[in-house]
Amino acid sequence: MKKGWKYYVGICFFVYSLIPMTAMLVLPFLGLPLAEAGAFALAFVATGEISFWIAAALLGKEIITAIKKRVFAIFKRTAPVKPVSRFRHRFGITLILISFLPYYAMLIYLLFFRHIESLTVTLTWVMVGGELLCYIAFFILGAQFWERFKKLFYWSGNAIQQEGSSL
Repeated sequence: MKKGWKYYVGICFFVYSLIPMTAMLVLPFLGLPLAEAGAFALAFVATGEISFWIAAALLGKEIITAIKKRVFAIFKRTAPVKPVSRFRHRFGITLILISFLPYYAMLIYLLFFRHIESLTVTLTWVMVGGELLCYIAFFILGAQFWERFKKLFYWSGNAIQQEGSSL
């Protein structure tokens, strides 16, 4: 991949996506009021999740493969990469879907339930866990999924129109 504007913007989004997850580790110790801590956690972690998806779309398969190689270089795996099995694909997609649930749990809690300080700390850790699940899921799904995911964000202007329909 050439290092154009997409590369640098993608790297910035990727680095930013890691910041909210690490910032949530210190949030319980800041002593913020419950409502402020919950709103901050919800907004900040949600922006990290969105920036991770944008980074994935901008960087593409090549960069993600390079990051994956560096992360898993510790294990020094010499076997060739196998295609993702149906079970592994379904497991990865399930993890991605589950990673969105903590945001809704926090939103429902803040809107409908009496605020308990100890439960807020637990929900904050659940949100951090949801963020980790999303990262893990993308590595489980592999490079082929990255390529398909990246195609979601490209618009093909020369799409064939069906007969009788107008766009």
